[in-house]
Amino acid sequence: MARGANLNHSLETVLLVQRGLTVILSGHNAFYFASYLTRRGRRRLGATVLAFINLALGVESLAFGVLPMVLLNTGTGFALSSQLVAASLSLAVALVMAALILRQRIRRR
Repeated sequence: MARGANLNHSLETVLLVQRGLTVILSGHNAFYFASYLTRRGRRRLGATVLAFINLALGVESLAFGVLPMVLLNTGTGFALSSQLVAASLSLAVALVMAALILRQRIRRR
């Protein structure tokens, strides 16, 4: 097997892990912000927006990353490097939101 094939396989694995983490973290964040919808107050609109943003991140990662790679065993048609950049940005956003949520939960204790 050629060296390039091994590198592509490793990058595809990294991409799949990134997409999976994004789905998990954005799902967690969406449920957290959705819990604010049951409360009354001025934070309701912001919580709704943040819940939908996280839902969109999760759906995007599923539709363009996890499902084509796992179920169809095919690529998405985009260059691997551009997929890694997009996946990294999505993961960074979901990770920062999750870290802020965890920080707030720790401070409440």
